[in-house]
Amino acid sequence: MEAFQLLYHIFPCVAFGFMAANEAISQAAQAKGSLHITDLGMKHKLQCPSLIRTLASRPEGPPTLLITTLTSNVHLLELEAYMKSLIEDASYLTRYSNGVPHNIRVSYTMSFNSRESQEKGNHYTSTVMHLHKYVKERKGSLEAIKKLSPARLTVVEQDANHNGLFFHGQFLEALHCYSAIFYSLEASLPRHSPQRMKIVRLYFAKEIWNIIAYEGSDGTERDEQVDPW
Repeated sequence: MEAFQLLYHIFPCVAFGFMAANEAISQAAQAKGSLHITDLGMKHKLQCPSLIRTLASRPEGPPTLLITTLTSNVHLLELEAYMKSLIEDASYLTRYSNGVPHNIRVSYTMSFNSRESQEKGNHYTSTVMHLHKYVKERKGSLEAIKKLSPARLTVVEQDANHNGLFFHGQFLEALHCYSAIFYSLEASLPRHSPQRMKIVRLYFAKEIWNIIAYEGSDGTERDEQVDPW
């Protein structure tokens, strides 16, 4: 996770994806007094802080905010601590409108069983670099999201074809894709810098290994281009 957060601050394409998703949600949620955001793949811990700051600075005042996330038991305690820190940070964001203070309020749940999710027009779903891991069950995953009836669904994924049927095609696609990424990193980080080595070894190496060496349910890095989505 540290490697991805480092990549986020160095590689503009990653940061732009999070920024675009937040902007889409904030525009769709204008004038809404309460929002329910389902954040799939919150383990990155990068989207919500900036989104909360954006919502807190709205001219009409910040909304009441409910954030839902899905997680496994392995990451449960870590995510609960993170969500509580978001609530504490949000409590300091106060904006005055006509002399009246408005405080943004954040609560969270770990399941979809919330009455607020049933209120039409205030539910937004965001998935950043996460849904491709379930591409083999895409129909079921998208049907589950559809049942939530979100006012807006934001999907940020890598535009690559890592879900081919044959090893040769997957290998060539990975070679071309990651060669371009590493070439882009040259502009920010020297090839042998400690930061770059950490990003490559702890993040990209795992992705590449999964793409070319794993099949079946173990092959989770299955990015697809925009048309199949």
